[in-house]
Amino acid sequence: MGIRRMLFAVCQLSVVLALLPVQLSAQTSYDVVADFNGSVATQAWGGVIKGSDGALYGTTAASDTPPWGCGTVYRVAPDGTFTVLHEFVHTDGCFPVGELVEGPDGNFYGTTSAGGPNSDLPNANRGTGTIFRISPSGDFVTTHAFAPFDQNTSTFPEGMYPFGTMALRTDGYLYGTANYGGARGCGTVFKVSLAGLLTVLHSFGESSTADGCDPNSGLSLGPDGNLYGTALADEGSGHAGSIYRVTPAGSFTVLGNLPVGTVCQCAPFGAGPLGEPVVDANGNVYGVAQTGGPGEVSTQLGTLWKLSATGELSLLHAFTGSDGANPSAGLTFGADGNLYGTTYGNSVDTSGTVFRVTPTGTFANLHVFDEAAGPDGRLLEKSAGVFIGTTQGGGAGGKGFVFAISVALPTTTSLGISPNPSTFGQLVTFTAHVTAGQGTPSGLVEFRDGTQSLGTAPLGAGTATLQTSALLPGVHSLTASYGGDTTFTQSASSAVSLSVTRAQTTTGITSAPNPSAKRQTAIFTVRVSPQSPGGGTPTGQVRLMSGKKTLGSASLVSGTATIAIKFTQGGQQVVTAAYGGDTRFLASTSAPYTQVVNR
Repeated sequence: MGIRRMLFAVCQLSVVLALLPVQLSAQTSYDVVADFNGSVATQAWGGVIKGSDGALYGTTAASDTPPWGCGTVYRVAPDGTFTVLHEFVHTDGCFPVGELVEGPDGNFYGTTSAGGPNSDLPNANRGTGTIFRISPSGDFVTTHAFAPFDQNTSTFPEGMYPFGTMALRTDGYLYGTANYGGARGCGTVFKVSLAGLLTVLHSFGESSTADGCDPNSGLSLGPDGNLYGTALADEGSGHAGSIYRVTPAGSFTVLGNLPVGTVCQCAPFGAGPLGEPVVDANGNVYGVAQTGGPGEVSTQLGTLWKLSATGELSLLHAFTGSDGANPSAGLTFGADGNLYGTTYGNSVDTSGTVFRVTPTGTFANLHVFDEAAGPDGRLLEKSAGVFIGTTQGGGAGGKGFVFAISVALPTTTSLGISPNPSTFGQLVTFTAHVTAGQGTPSGLVEFRDGTQSLGTAPLGAGTATLQTSALLPGVHSLTASYGGDTTFTQSASSAVSLSVTRAQTTTGITSAPNPSAKRQTAIFTVRVSPQSPGGGTPTGQVRLMSGKKTLGSASLVSGTATIAIKFTQGGQQVVTAAYGGDTRFLASTSAPYTQVVNR
């Protein structure tokens, strides 16, 4: 327990006091879900989990009831009702720090970092720690107490002070760490059955492997079924912390170490890794370091790091105070594929922040607490874009609280056009697809031709469509813009080029009367219509021709023109109608038409 506080105290010595700029996301909202004020609960060091019943479950490291004040397990119902399910009394454990885990039996499992029936003195800072089970209604059982000091081996054989969160595998075992003890006094990795049967898988402090010492964090389950964790540096090890993998059978591998700078007085990638690391589908490991970083000592306030599947260590972000300081909780992968977390403090105090960082290192502060909150637990994404966290202090009574940060999830909008190319008057369908890492966006999509709006359409199952036949011939640059909603951010498609050609036409002739007499007026009706798939009504001039001779001309009205002709010679008069086209329609000539003129 003292190690986490010691690390933060060392960091505070190097803090430069400065005004902390408030950096809030334009689409981020913040709410207090439950306040510990009015209950015995105080100081949440761990985050919450969402139970299968929809309620939130968590622990506080301390409580108000004397003489022990050993902490609580609590429940927050979906309607916000806060209930303390259990208060620890030292003999059943003390100072729970990690998150709970829901077992397949519907009960919750967790650890206390001290206390338990093996306590050798009535002091809450003594005792080896415990593993416990608690039901959603508060039925509590200590399933395992870490073994007391063994006089024969001069060790705490199973380890002691389990700080971190346990991981539940499909084999039904819980896997975790103990901060101290074991064969070399540097802590252990263990597995324990739901009934409480514990097996030590690894003891830290093996100098030849640089496996580290004093694992302050628990384990996380990787996509490969193995367990991942971090440990602090063993004295004289020459590194600033270790990142490791352990199989369910206990095969232990050091994946990497946080190096100590050779030029600067720093640990350039961070020092004192805390919080359970997370692993992506490609085997990359992401985590936090509570101190260290490149640059001046005064700005070495912790880092976010990435260890690739091939063992390459990279720095995602270095905290300098104005953007937060001393992250001590593990990161959470959001539905959008980004990483979310908290810092315990900033350059002024322990107000703390909530942040987002992409897997490539683009960083954004989402919330800065305006009180000495000290968020120290891992965030839970309760639903897409809604993150739940806890604090050690602040709130109505300064005892801490549970909060929610709602972050609009990034979206991607794509645009499809069919048919492309098209013909004037042809019905063209614009289809916009709006996607997010998780969930289905809703709201409106606006379709634009350059800067001109063609109209809006609502999303249904992430898709919006708009149809039009009014695009003029030419090349159009078309986009779709999603306006966002309370859960998802705005986004726009790339421009899609659409070529619209002039529509082909058909010209036809009729006349009346036919036959006609010499010098009798015959009315010729010329109709120009678009050929499929084109549409619309042609405009422009038509000429009535006899060979190369123009007999008359007229303008189209609603696609039709009439021309009156008197023939002075009898016989069969063969004529054609020639349409000259316009900006939307191509020219066309009718088939020869015979007008019979009686002699």
